[in-house]
Amino acid sequence: GPTRNRYLMQFQSDIAEAAVQVPDSEELSGIGPAYAAGLALGVWDESIFDRLKRVKYEPRMDSAVRDRKYQGWKSAVGTILTR
Repeated sequence: GPTRNRYLMQFQSDIAEAAVQVPDSEELSGIGPAYAAGLALGVWDESIFDRLKRVKYEPRMDSAVRDRKYQGWKSAVGTILTR
């Protein structure tokens, strides 16, 4: 899926100006509901998530470049939405 695309994940971090943590496993669509159910039932606490391996992306993009790319994205989305 898209989380395997390192460029995309780094870009998300850069544009959001925030760290992005991506789980190392692609099979979380099934595990996620099980974890949520276990949390709700008190089977385990939130420390269960500490076991997940993650790749962490930190923002690295220059602010002027980020602003230019973000404005370009907004323009592209605006063009599509006004059709």
